[in-house]
Amino acid sequence: MGERVTLALGADTRFTTIPCFKAARWAGPQLVLFLGLLLGISQEAVAAPILADVQADLDSNRLLWATQDITDYDYRFQRFCFCHPGFAAPGIVSVRDGFIVSVVGVSDGLPLDPINYLTLDGLFDEIQSAIDFPADGIYVAYDAAIGFPSLIEIDLILEAADDERYYTASEFHAVPEPSTVSVLSFGLVALAMRRWTR
Repeated sequence: MGERVTLALGADTRFTTIPCFKAARWAGPQLVLFLGLLLGISQEAVAAPILADVQADLDSNRLLWATQDITDYDYRFQRFCFCHPGFAAPGIVSVRDGFIVSVVGVSDGLPLDPINYLTLDGLFDEIQSAIDFPADGIYVAYDAAIGFPSLIEIDLILEAADDERYYTASEFHAVPEPSTVSVLSFGLVALAMRRWTR
């Protein structure tokens, strides 16, 4: 059908795509259906190997991310969609113990509603949901060093208008856990301050 191509952009990001999938995405489902009829195979049979490659990339990068064992981090998240502006405001997402604890606006630093944002694990789940649907178009770029999705493009139904979703994850920063020594030191200082002020 077409060979799998990995394009390297910089040292920390790799993009994976399949040319025949991109052609089908650009030309519409008619091309896939035409090729399927011409070759005597169904549209699902044409799409299945492509989704298998997307699934394999997802699985390998999710494993790479999981091996990092990073549960405390901050990153910049943005969603692009035909949806309410509250869903699309770029935010700095703070995640602790794997859960979002706060989101602030990139431009003004004001708090944003965390329900409209995702953890990096949530981005992996979005990709899996698109594969399971199955979406007619999926394009993902992963961070080459630690595996999280840095760009996601999903088109659930090629013929449908305004169902496309795009996500970006950037400016990732792992937050180191406080060491036992620093927590103990802080506790001793607090205890000394309390006794001194009595």
